[in-house]
Amino acid sequence: MPPEPNACTDIGFVGARMSMRYCARCDNTRWVCENNLDRPFLGGRACGCGGAGAPCPACNNVDATDPDDVPAMPNGFKPDMS
Repeated sequence: MPPEPNACTDIGFVGARMSMRYCARCDNTRWVCENNLDRPFLGGRACGCGGAGAPCPACNNVDATDPDDVPAMPNGFKPDMS
């Protein structure tokens, strides 16, 4: 199996996807700032620039070609369809 790009590169693992205990990019929230992909979107180190959240590319990445592959959502997330 070929290595996946961006798989856990934040903490030094390159190649096949590794099981992580802690993601330094998103502080384990699984979401980063859309404008600053190296900063968490939630929590104590949250970016706060006003940008939208995006799935963490290191630990919450999805297959963009598969419409059934969706990122893990934050606890308590409720979609706003208005």
